[in-house]
Amino acid sequence: MASLGAFGDQLGRYFGLAGAPSLATPSGDCPQFAVTRLFCTVDQLGLKQAIPPEDAFVLALHLIAVDHLEIWRHGRPISARSYPRGSISIHNLNDKVSVYIGGPLDCLCFYIPRATFDHVTDGVAEPRITDLACPLGRSDPTIEQIGLALLPLLRSPESMAPAFLNHIGLATSLHLAQAYGNFRPKQALHRFDRFSSRWTN
Repeated sequence: MASLGAFGDQLGRYFGLAGAPSLATPSGDCPQFAVTRLFCTVDQLGLKQAIPPEDAFVLALHLIAVDHLEIWRHGRPISARSYPRGSISIHNLNDKVSVYIGGPLDCLCFYIPRATFDHVTDGVAEPRITDLACPLGRSDPTIEQIGLALLPLLRSPESMAPAFLNHIGLATSLHLAQAYGNFRPKQALHRFDRFSSRWTN
């Protein structure tokens, strides 16, 4: 699969990896969504290459605890802390994000362009989100369960039904927009079923 954004093998290369298993919705009319598994061992630690800026977000879900992980933006460290298993962080890729890894890393990285969030909010005639505000290391059981559901498919992508990742992308984008953005769709729920059909079919 050719990576046009910060997912798949392209994301893996920023972390010094030869490749990275991933799932991605087809390019074209449907909103873009991808998930990549990154695995770094003790001989692959240190400061990683900055991800080139783009108008997209990456959510990292930690599958194992990390003793020390630094987040860098625009070439400067902004956070150094541990991350428990199941914790998340959300990064705006316009910030030229890089990381320093101080211990073994196993995480899922959800890639969601801003255009995908725009598709969600426009589809129910709600204001577009301005940003996603999430404390680093937050526990999010919804994202953890989505990630655990995707792990078997990353090992055997041929077993995935074509529409399944579209449904996962919709559920993930809606959750993030509502939990961490300014998306408050209470008055728009009557339009949701029709919008959902356009996304997943």
